[in-house]
Amino acid sequence: MRRSMQYLGECEHFLATGSERRAFPPPPPMPPVPTPVWLLSVYCFGVWSRLEKVKARVTSTFGSILKMDSTKKATSVGNKFGQVLITVLTVSEGEGLLPMAASLMQQYRVTGVAPPQLIYVARDCCSTFGGSKTAAVFHE
Repeated sequence: MRRSMQYLGECEHFLATGSERRAFPPPPPMPPVPTPVWLLSVYCFGVWSRLEKVKARVTSTFGSILKMDSTKKATSVGNKFGQVLITVLTVSEGEGLLPMAASLMQQYRVTGVAPPQLIYVARDCCSTFGGSKTAAVFHE
Protein backbone atom coordinates (compact mmCIF):
# COMPACT_ATOMS: atom_id res chain seq x y z
CA MET A 1 0.00 0.00 0.00
CA ARG A 2 2.82 2.38 0.93
CA ARG A 3 4.65 1.73 -2.35
CA SER A 4 1.45 2.31 -4.34
CA MET A 5 0.87 5.62 -2.54
CA GLN A 6 4.45 6.68 -3.22
CA TYR A 7 4.13 5.75 -6.89
CA LEU A 8 0.83 7.61 -7.34
CA GLY A 9 2.27 10.63 -5.52
CA GLU A 10 5.20 10.73 -7.93
CA CYS A 11 2.82 10.46 -10.90
CA GLU A 12 0.77 13.35 -9.49
CA HIS A 13 3.91 15.43 -8.94
CA PHE A 14 5.04 14.74 -12.51
CA LEU A 15 1.65 15.87 -13.91
CA ALA A 16 1.64 19.00 -11.71
CA THR A 17 4.92 20.24 -13.19
CA GLY A 18 3.12 20.80 -16.49
CA SER A 19 4.83 18.07 -18.43
CA GLU A 20 3.06 16.50 -21.34
CA ARG A 21 0.06 14.30 -20.63
CA ARG A 22 0.87 10.67 -20.84
CA ALA A 23 -0.44 7.39 -19.55
CA PHE A 24 1.30 5.84 -16.60
CA PRO A 25 1.56 2.12 -16.01
CA PRO A 26 -0.53 0.82 -13.11
CA PRO A 27 1.04 0.81 -9.66
CA PRO A 28 2.93 -2.29 -8.52
CA PRO A 29 0.69 -5.17 -7.43
CA MET A 30 -0.02 -5.54 -3.73
CA PRO A 31 1.16 -8.68 -2.00
CA PRO A 32 -1.55 -11.24 -1.27
CA VAL A 33 -3.30 -11.01 2.09
CA PRO A 34 -2.29 -13.87 4.43
CA THR A 35 -4.87 -16.57 5.03
CA PRO A 36 -6.67 -16.80 8.39
CA VAL A 37 -4.91 -20.09 9.08
CA TRP A 38 -1.51 -18.44 8.64
CA LEU A 39 -2.47 -15.48 10.85
CA LEU A 40 -3.75 -17.81 13.57
CA SER A 41 -0.60 -19.95 13.47
CA VAL A 42 1.62 -16.85 13.78
CA TYR A 43 -0.48 -15.64 16.72
CA CYS A 44 -0.30 -19.05 18.44
CA PHE A 45 3.48 -19.15 17.93
CA GLY A 46 3.77 -15.72 19.57
CA VAL A 47 1.69 -16.80 22.55
CA TRP A 48 3.61 -20.05 22.85
CA SER A 49 6.96 -18.23 22.80
CA ARG A 50 6.01 -16.10 25.82
CA LEU A 51 4.06 -18.74 27.75
CA GLU A 52 6.65 -19.06 30.54
CA LYS A 53 6.57 -15.29 31.12
CA VAL A 54 2.77 -15.31 31.29
CA LYS A 55 2.81 -18.16 33.80
CA ALA A 56 5.47 -16.34 35.78
CA ARG A 57 3.32 -13.20 36.00
CA VAL A 58 0.48 -15.26 37.41
CA THR A 59 2.89 -16.73 39.93
CA SER A 60 3.83 -13.28 41.21
CA THR A 61 0.45 -13.15 43.00
CA PHE A 62 1.29 -16.27 45.00
CA GLY A 63 2.51 -14.48 48.10
CA SER A 64 4.67 -15.51 50.99
CA ILE A 65 2.00 -17.46 52.92
CA LEU A 66 0.68 -20.71 51.44
CA LYS A 67 -1.86 -23.27 52.63
CA MET A 68 -1.60 -26.91 51.62
CA ASP A 69 -4.67 -29.12 51.88
CA SER A 70 -4.46 -32.81 51.15
CA THR A 71 -7.15 -35.44 50.76
CA LYS A 72 -6.98 -39.04 49.59
CA LYS A 73 -7.60 -37.97 46.00
CA ALA A 74 -6.04 -34.50 45.62
CA THR A 75 -3.54 -32.09 47.10
CA SER A 76 -3.94 -28.35 46.59
CA VAL A 77 -1.76 -25.39 47.47
CA GLY A 78 -3.41 -21.99 47.80
CA ASN A 79 -2.38 -18.47 48.74
CA LYS A 80 -3.62 -16.29 51.59
CA PHE A 81 -6.45 -14.98 49.40
CA GLY A 82 -7.92 -18.47 48.97
CA GLN A 83 -6.83 -18.78 45.33
CA VAL A 84 -5.74 -22.28 44.34
CA LEU A 85 -2.23 -22.10 42.91
CA ILE A 86 -1.65 -25.72 42.02
CA THR A 87 -3.50 -29.02 42.42
CA VAL A 88 -2.46 -32.59 41.79
CA LEU A 89 -4.73 -35.61 41.68
CA THR A 90 -3.34 -38.55 43.62
CA VAL A 91 -4.05 -42.23 44.04
CA SER A 92 -3.30 -42.04 47.74
CA GLU A 93 -2.68 -39.21 50.19
CA GLY A 94 0.75 -37.61 49.91
CA GLU A 95 1.66 -39.17 46.58
CA GLY A 96 3.05 -36.93 43.80
CA LEU A 97 3.91 -34.01 46.07
CA LEU A 98 7.59 -33.73 45.11
CA PRO A 99 6.92 -32.84 41.42
CA MET A 100 4.14 -30.46 42.49
CA ALA A 101 6.39 -28.65 44.97
CA ALA A 102 9.24 -28.51 42.45
CA SER A 103 6.95 -26.97 39.83
CA LEU A 104 5.61 -24.42 42.28
CA MET A 105 9.09 -23.42 43.44
CA GLN A 106 10.26 -23.15 39.80
CA GLN A 107 7.51 -20.60 39.19
CA TYR A 108 8.79 -18.57 42.12
CA ARG A 109 12.33 -18.70 40.68
CA VAL A 110 11.18 -17.71 37.17
CA THR A 111 9.47 -14.59 38.49
CA GLY A 112 12.26 -13.69 40.86
CA VAL A 113 9.81 -13.71 43.79
CA ALA A 114 11.16 -14.89 47.13
CA PRO A 115 9.92 -18.37 48.07
CA PRO A 116 7.11 -18.61 50.61
CA GLN A 117 8.07 -18.03 54.22
CA LEU A 118 5.18 -19.93 55.76
CA ILE A 119 3.26 -23.02 54.69
CA TYR A 120 0.17 -23.91 56.67
CA VAL A 121 -0.75 -27.60 56.68
CA ALA A 122 -3.56 -29.40 58.50
CA ARG A 123 -1.37 -32.34 59.54
CA ASP A 124 2.24 -33.57 59.47
CA CYS A 125 3.46 -30.13 60.46
CA CYS A 126 5.84 -31.18 63.18
CA SER A 127 8.26 -33.97 63.90
CA THR A 128 10.07 -34.94 67.06
CA PHE A 129 13.05 -36.18 65.03
CA GLY A 130 14.42 -33.81 62.37
CA GLY A 131 12.13 -31.99 59.94
CA SER A 132 8.63 -32.85 58.84
CA LYS A 133 7.66 -34.40 55.51
CA THR A 134 6.24 -31.05 54.42
CA ALA A 135 9.53 -29.33 55.18
CA ALA A 136 11.33 -31.95 53.09
CA VAL A 137 8.98 -31.44 50.14
CA PHE A 138 9.21 -27.64 50.30
CA HIS A 139 12.90 -27.51 51.24
CA GLU A 140 13.45 -24.26 49.33
